[in-house]
Amino acid sequence: MLSSRPARRQRASAVLTSAVKIEVLKFEVLEQRVMMCATIAELESSGVPASLIHDGHIYRSDFEALPAKLQAHFDPHWVQDDPGAVDYDAKFGKPLFNSEAEAHAAQSRDANLAVDALPDFFPQIIGSNNDTTTQPGRNLFRFGTQVNNQGAGPGSLISNDQGAAIPTGAPITSWINPDGSQNVLQPVFTYTGNSFVLSYYRKAGQMVYHSGHGHLHYQGYANYALRYRNADGSAGRYVSRADGSGIIGAKVGFCLLTFGGTFTTEGGQNSSTLPGYEQDTNAPSNCGYNQGIRVGHYDQYSSGLEGQWLDVTGVPNGQYFLEIKLDAENTMLEGNDANNAKTFAVNINFSNGTGGITPDEFDSNGNHNDTLATATDMGELGIMTKTGMNINWGQDKDYYEFTAASSGNGTITTTSTGGDVDLYLYDNSGKELKQSTNVGSTDSITWNFTKGQEYYIKCHTYNSTTASNYQIAWNIKPVVAYPVTDSLASEIGPNTGKFTVTRNGPVSSPTTVAMIIGGTAVRGVDYVLSSPDGNINGNNLTIGNLVSTVNVIVTPISDGLVEGTETVTLTLNDGSTYVSGGGTSTVMILDRLLPTSPVHPTDPVNITTGGSGGSGGFSNRLILGDDTDRMDEPLLSI
Repeated sequence: MLSSRPARRQRASAVLTSAVKIEVLKFEVLEQRVMMCATIAELESSGVPASLIHDGHIYRSDFEALPAKLQAHFDPHWVQDDPGAVDYDAKFGKPLFNSEAEAHAAQSRDANLAVDALPDFFPQIIGSNNDTTTQPGRNLFRFGTQVNNQGAGPGSLISNDQGAAIPTGAPITSWINPDGSQNVLQPVFTYTGNSFVLSYYRKAGQMVYHSGHGHLHYQGYANYALRYRNADGSAGRYVSRADGSGIIGAKVGFCLLTFGGTFTTEGGQNSSTLPGYEQDTNAPSNCGYNQGIRVGHYDQYSSGLEGQWLDVTGVPNGQYFLEIKLDAENTMLEGNDANNAKTFAVNINFSNGTGGITPDEFDSNGNHNDTLATATDMGELGIMTKTGMNINWGQDKDYYEFTAASSGNGTITTTSTGGDVDLYLYDNSGKELKQSTNVGSTDSITWNFTKGQEYYIKCHTYNSTTASNYQIAWNIKPVVAYPVTDSLASEIGPNTGKFTVTRNGPVSSPTTVAMIIGGTAVRGVDYVLSSPDGNINGNNLTIGNLVSTVNVIVTPISDGLVEGTETVTLTLNDGSTYVSGGGTSTVMILDRLLPTSPVHPTDPVNITTGGSGGSGGFSNRLILGDDTDRMDEPLLSI
């Protein structure tokens, strides 16, 4: 398996997810923009009764019923509209066009038709501070981000529950995809001079639901990066550490939400002077499934929110540039993409960090398993537990590659003694198959694996925290095969026969299989079974530690009787800890009758118990040509 590693690495590199690609470029990823935005623990710590918390939010009606003193502790992103399936046709009206292509074709034919009123987002930094306590031993440069919309129309994102009506003309057939991800639509409007009218819908990326944390993550919204400052004061190349790792963090972002204030546009005017200001009241601008930033307004993420940081541990103090790039994967249609990325001069000034979590064996000595392409190759699995693993800093991700030992349901489980480690399963092309994001110490994925197929596992902490001493356990049943490697035994000698029992995958723990012994010979009367390298107890055979192959010896009992040829068969059915290789293997026990004429040792066995002599016939003769166990003894006749 290791010999084909370069080819697999090249294939994996070609199919890295967008987030991984960004990491390679040393960007900080807003891992997946969260549309549902708080954990139960965060809300409860603010005094919210657990009964009021829904999918990481509190409904607006419940929020408004809370005392004003308690409301003051809430981040605006924690409040979402009351539930209820939204009829977008009723909310927005039927679209003017059934598709983006139809809208643009019509507009190109008729100059009087209104053009798309698109949003135009650009970023702004709002404050910064040093954090040396959130992750002991790590230096986090925290900063706030403001997203301004100076465009001609609202930047809106909508989605809905499974089974809810699809808006007329929307380019999707279901809100939920087969892999569990959720489709997001961008309603695009036209401006009439005093109002906004729905023009068409377009697909604008996906959300992924993290069941354990009650979050919907909007994928690929923004990136953060740290850049050097050139001598002329301009932004230079991206900063990386001495070991080549990027200055990256992971933003667990929040929903696109309209704040009430205004900002200064890139042209220098107050945003309240923009055409359409306060006229896009039908556009979404809340948390949950109906989000957006309206014309002339902004959304803010303060430096105290989780993920609003860069890990600058090991970076020399000095002047740098923080780069913020919005709509990083270009999922939202905007009137201007050129201003999505901006750089801001910042000063890094930390004392050297001390303490923290030591990197594990796969993140040491210049090695890292932070991406699919650098995943640790675990070989064929198998039943195995790997202990002592660490997520030693916020953006440390542990990827493991393995080949399934058998086909059928298997389970992979992570258990952490400190920290919240989430678990993700990918196929050999990097496509996510399943995830487990429970709140607590254990996550588990069960999957119907295919024997010989390569898979990847990612272990990553929630909210870019750390985790010490977690373990990952694979429970994929090994295949136990049992070919016969010496098919002939004889009472002469006696001459033994042999089954060879093998298992694939790790050999760090014993495997006990239940043998089904059959055939015409009687165990204990015509033969005995033994294993020089395994352990036989009744019909159970144990393959011990550090052993992948054991032999089962069939030793005939010489009884002096003329009984003819007898058989011993071995069959294994599937067990609770293994999968049978299938089929039945047979050893033949030959009687004491011996050939009356010499035979060549490579001749096939031909056994007869009667018939007349003559050409091609045998009378009371045995040819033992393919059994080499006793070939050093002379052939005798009776």
